[in-house]
Amino acid sequence: MSDGQCPSCGKVVSPADCSVPEVAQSAIAQSKATQPAATQPAATKLQHQLSIPTHFDLFWIMFSLKGRLSLGMLWISTLISIILAQGPFYLAYALNADLNILAVLFLLGLAFTCWSSIAIATKRLHDLGLPGWFVFLGLFPIFSPFFLFSIGCLKGRTGSNVYGLDPRRIWSAGMIDEVL
Repeated sequence: MSDGQCPSCGKVVSPADCSVPEVAQSAIAQSKATQPAATQPAATKLQHQLSIPTHFDLFWIMFSLKGRLSLGMLWISTLISIILAQGPFYLAYALNADLNILAVLFLLGLAFTCWSSIAIATKRLHDLGLPGWFVFLGLFPIFSPFFLFSIGCLKGRTGSNVYGLDPRRIWSAGMIDEVL
């Protein structure tokens, strides 16, 4: 509701300037109800645009190149990635599987580990405010120590950046909602 005539005092004012609190409250409530859906908070728009999950989504962590990943989630997801990639190989080896089956399982695990490592490192770089293509700097021996130190030890940027919302705030609230 825009500027108009107050039904109580007759003045042409905005709802915030009305002298009668009840009338001002109803005018503000009506103006909020008539706003289009496109006026969502910026955080919700950004979260929807980048498809950032509000809970622990293993598929998103392992395969998506979008969004941000906190330092703690880096170590948890790296451990899960290693278990998922190498677990079937070691299980088949323990069961004395055929060499061809072991070779296929090893290659599938290697492919999974390579892609998930790129996805996880990209999201960590995003959390540090850096572009994802910096992940390829880790392939050069001169940059590898700096790369591993930066994604594995440095705390990410607080608050939102161009790559998404702060993962520490999103997941802490989302996990609390899931538990309740």
